[in-house]
Amino acid sequence: MASMITGREGIADAFEVVLDGRECQRGLCRDLETLADRLGVTVDEGLAERCLAYLHSDLAVHQRDEEAVYRLLGEFDTGDGVAQLIRLATNEHIRHREYACELSEWLEAALHGRAKCNPDALGYLLRCMFDNLSQHLAWEEVTLFGTARQTRELLSGRDLAGQLARNRRAHPARLRLIYSVPSH
Repeated sequence: MASMITGREGIADAFEVVLDGRECQRGLCRDLETLADRLGVTVDEGLAERCLAYLHSDLAVHQRDEEAVYRLLGEFDTGDGVAQLIRLATNEHIRHREYACELSEWLEAALHGRAKCNPDALGYLLRCMFDNLSQHLAWEEVTLFGTARQTRELLSGRDLAGQLARNRRAHPARLRLIYSVPSH
């Protein structure tokens, strides 16, 4: 059974919100793999719709949340190594979002029976996306998020919560439910 790729509601700690977003990305990878494995004459409509919803809105927000953590890490560690890792991760996020747009076109075509849908090509695109994204998440865990976990207390005192709230303002209401900044 495919995992749900929606976040938990009611998370209080801003860093936990970012970690939850990373879990949602892993859920997307599992769902894309399941979708590719089941691909044949028809497409699993429910699973495809859920993946499309995540690709259209949640992926960009979750990656921007990670980038907010990176900015804070960059303030603590101004060395060239961390700065280079941050640039590499951010550039990969841009590529993932571009690829998500292309994959979305193919998934939508498959759902609506348009001629663009070649099951072999769609399967390849699905596998490329989940493979690349899951490798990226593993790389981030070893590099940037390993450091972020060690400096978590320092990150919590910064404006991470405010940045996460700003990331959600321009997105669908279901994302805003994941995290809201308490009133002062």
